[in-house]
Amino acid sequence: MGLMTGASADSSDTSSEQAQTGRGTEGVREQRTATLPSTPQGGHQVADGEAFDPARGLPGYVVTHRLGVGSYGQVWQAVRLGAGQDVAVKIFTSPARLDWRYLQREVDRLLRVAEHPHIVTLLDANLQHDPPFYAMTLLRAGSLEQFCHKDGRLEDYAQAAHWFEQIVRALEFAHGKGLLHCDLKPANVLLDEENNVRLADFGQSHLRGEAARTLGTLNYMAPEQAVVAGENQDPPGPSVSWDIYSLGATIYSLLTGQPPHSHADFRATLTHLPDLDERLQQYRQHLLTTPITPIRSLNPRVDRDLADIVEHCLEPDPQQRYHHVAEIATDLRRRREQRPLRCHPRAASYVFGKFLKRNFGMVVVTIAAVIALATVSATLYLVGSDKVARLQSDLEEAQRLKVQAEADRDQIRQEAFEQQMNMTDEINPLEGEPE
Repeated sequence: MGLMTGASADSSDTSSEQAQTGRGTEGVREQRTATLPSTPQGGHQVADGEAFDPARGLPGYVVTHRLGVGSYGQVWQAVRLGAGQDVAVKIFTSPARLDWRYLQREVDRLLRVAEHPHIVTLLDANLQHDPPFYAMTLLRAGSLEQFCHKDGRLEDYAQAAHWFEQIVRALEFAHGKGLLHCDLKPANVLLDEENNVRLADFGQSHLRGEAARTLGTLNYMAPEQAVVAGENQDPPGPSVSWDIYSLGATIYSLLTGQPPHSHADFRATLTHLPDLDERLQQYRQHLLTTPITPIRSLNPRVDRDLADIVEHCLEPDPQQRYHHVAEIATDLRRRREQRPLRCHPRAASYVFGKFLKRNFGMVVVTIAAVIALATVSATLYLVGSDKVARLQSDLEEAQRLKVQAEADRDQIRQEAFEQQMNMTDEINPLEGEPE
């Protein structure tokens, strides 16, 4: 379902090159470009579409075997002399159909983003050679496209989130340089031997604010990008929102095994429309009026936050999407930290749930401490209550003993008084008797 334009130097051969080019660290200082004449100069003029003969060789390289063929040229594996490095060489063998100024611009843009670890690095370019070519590091691990169908769907969603963050960092770097990719899709995200992504194929890229006619690939292209300007109309200016939508569609495919809006009847409708404008109009209308199938409906194993971030990238209205790639990076970081996402409605239950997840250990310890404190308090209360009861009982016993003692004392006094009276009665008669 790819829909490409002829503006790129070789934009339609993406699928044939998807696993061939990538980033290298050596040779960056040796990068070179040249101002192009209308056709390349050289002793042997290449006929349009003529197959490259490896026996002719390329200056500085030993060409070994062909990796792919595209509309404007071929990709060959070669060994870079001196360094002994395996590289992928893109050789342009259709000069009559090639926009040389655009090819020069593509090379310049590759140089603009060559320093980032998740973007392919241009190692060398010789555009004055016949045929013109440029070289990149050879990547053999393929692209994300191999995971974007039902049979090959990625099962490790932590890996998908990791790749998501790497692509976001690559786009943030490119956007910071003023460069928009404009054709991001799984086939244009390559993998190196360390299983890290490399953003590739800047053939459709444009500078921010540049008025240019450029189309992406169906199912990965934003609805506002799917417009062909008329004779008296300016083409739509490339926008960050294009790359954000395409990024969401790429990760959606990685998580579900199919691109968004990939309904069979929709594909059949587009296939039977020969007119480009009509196809684009139908595509745009479908994206604006038909909601995507939620990621978790197709794959419940994907966590809700990751699904929310991807689906927010796919909002049909660009004003409802993330406005900058840095906002996506922020939400991906907040997802890792179990904090509320910026793209999510700030419901109290959602925020509280995030707090519990983020501070689960602290909450468990706090609850345990509260229970322990309550237990100790209850124990102390019970012990204290028992002690108070005993003291109260002792006090009552003491008071009883006091009362008893006072009663005994009164009785003793009474008995003593009675004895004294008795003795007095006995003594008085004796005192009255004569001696």
